Amino acid sequence: MDTSSVAYNYAIAHTLFKSQNMKNIKEEIIKLISDQINLVETSYSSIGWNENDIFNEIKKKILFFDLMNEAGQLGEPLIKPQGSPNLVPVKNLLELKQNFIPSLNIRELMSIVKNFQRPDSSCFMFSIVIEYQTYKESNNITEFQKKYPTLDINHIEKTINLIENILGFDILEVNQCYNNLNGQEITNRSGCKPLYLMMQEEFLNPETKKYSSPITICWLWHALIYGIPYQDVQKLPAQNYIKQMSRSYEKQTSINTDCISDVFQYFPIFPPLSNREKKYIKSNGVNPKVDKLYERPPWTPPICYMKPIEPLSFSLNLQKKYNKYFVSNLSGHTMIYILLARFFNNINLNIIILASIVFMTPYNHSIHEIFKAAQIVGVNDNYNIKLSDLDNLNNLLTLIDYTPLELSVVQSEYNSIVDKIPNTSIYYPKVLNGGKKKRKSKRIKKSKNKRIKKSKNKRIKKSKRKI
Repeated sequence: MDTSSVAYNYAIAHTLFKSQNMKNIKEEIIKLISDQINLVETSYSSIGWNENDIFNEIKKKILFFDLMNEAGQLGEPLIKPQGSPNLVPVKNLLELKQNFIPSLNIRELMSIVKNFQRPDSSCFMFSIVIEYQTYKESNNITEFQKKYPTLDINHIEKTINLIENILGFDILEVNQCYNNLNGQEITNRSGCKPLYLMMQEEFLNPETKKYSSPITICWLWHALIYGIPYQDVQKLPAQNYIKQMSRSYEKQTSINTDCISDVFQYFPIFPPLSNREKKYIKSNGVNPKVDKLYERPPWTPPICYMKPIEPLSFSLNLQKKYNKYFVSNLSGHTMIYILLARFFNNINLNIIILASIVFMTPYNHSIHEIFKAAQIVGVNDNYNIKLSDLDNLNNLLTLIDYTPLELSVVQSEYNSIVDKIPNTSIYYPKVLNGGKKKRKSKRIKKSKNKRIKKSKNKRIKKSKRKI
């Protein structure tokens, strides 16, 4: 198998998806979403919100968004009642937790987890961090733990320390009301909004926001850039030698639609689109089925818009040395998923890596880009770039007492994929001379011309001797 090919990464991810491990992976992600929902429910009910208001807040501002170009997004929660052929809106919080969430596929689940940290929803979790600090100031940490038993207070402590190191002052200062974002004067009027909410409202309003960057106070509870050295380097505005070594890809302004068609045709999405996904996509005027042959959802995978920076970076040349497939820079989404899950004390972070592989490989990230991103944020420290992706995956599966993938099963999956890819395609494995058929035909033509020219010269020489 060509371990540097899309087909190899697809074969591993698809085999993992079809394995008996998938049931446990999905259950762990459902548990994470349940933790998120229960946290929102506990927080808002403690300040007098009724269940219906909490449900609407979750539905409209925390876990569901209209983002059709992203894989797994649903717009709104819909469910098919027993005995009914039609999808209808979820009625209440209980139905959302007990019936809707468990019925979702892995792609839909991972999208819901990710929505918890969007600009519209980030202030909720920041308010929890603020709440912890107020309990701590009152020597009431035990009460906070009773209220939120699934939260990891050690991680919250580290988060507060990081935020204060970024801001340069105590975190509770942003929980006060001011007359403006510069904090010129404290105001105590009824219904005033603390500084962190005032800033977020300005950012979310197109008429008032000053910057395109999403970095606000609320964003700091999952400080991907300021909290992760690799991301610090990637986002530095000025070029330097270290950035040149590690930054490997840049976005193209236009997306190659032929690429998207080829990718989804040769590497079919798994699982197939759910009825919910189809309904959501079609409601936006798009038919995800191409010629009734394969599904081409309106998503924009990085494999079709990320371009390697020339000349190739040291990081990419290193990956080539170890025969790795690469799509983009290391996976920021994997880092985000781990940072989200780390707030809860009952989530196995190694399983977040497995879910990320199933969700994002091979379209958004390679297996290496996911593994290395996880290692950077302190998960799966045993990852070794010198080993094959399958060996690294099986080492992780063994570590958490899951069933390793059999080489023969992955090989069979790989063969079935390769058989469907034209050998002239750039996605045909290089070790099988993929994409070289046209160049080969040119060489044959050239050698034929040489033979014709040679035979003509021989005839001319013979005729000269006769004269």
